[in-house]
Amino acid sequence: MRRDPELAVPVKLRIAWDRNFTVVNSWMEETQGKTRYSPSSGSLTCDDDDACHFVGDGIFAQVWTKNRGGEPECPGANDRLPFGGFRDLSMVLRNGEITGLVVDETCFFAGMEDGLTFTLQELGGGRL
Repeated sequence: MRRDPELAVPVKLRIAWDRNFTVVNSWMEETQGKTRYSPSSGSLTCDDDDACHFVGDGIFAQVWTKNRGGEPECPGANDRLPFGGFRDLSMVLRNGEITGLVVDETCFFAGMEDGLTFTLQELGGGRL
């Protein structure tokens, strides 16, 4: 897959888990004009080939109501939400690289009907 430099966005990920492999105290941040943080939680399953699979809890980057107590709504074309407001996050961590997908089953975004894939590289010392 060819990378488009215009689509490259600085992203940082902090992922931590407890002894039950429940993801805790974790988040992703992206910077497009300003830094935006999105907490992430879910579960982590690691298999024999040193790959770990993260499945989110379905509330990642969810910012659906502009007014407290208002009805949920899909973000509009001009709404700049972290990670597009996609609620479902999944990732595979393997050999210092993370490949992932953010998608939403309720709201669809033009040109991203199948979600948005991403790749992160480890910088060293466990930093991605």
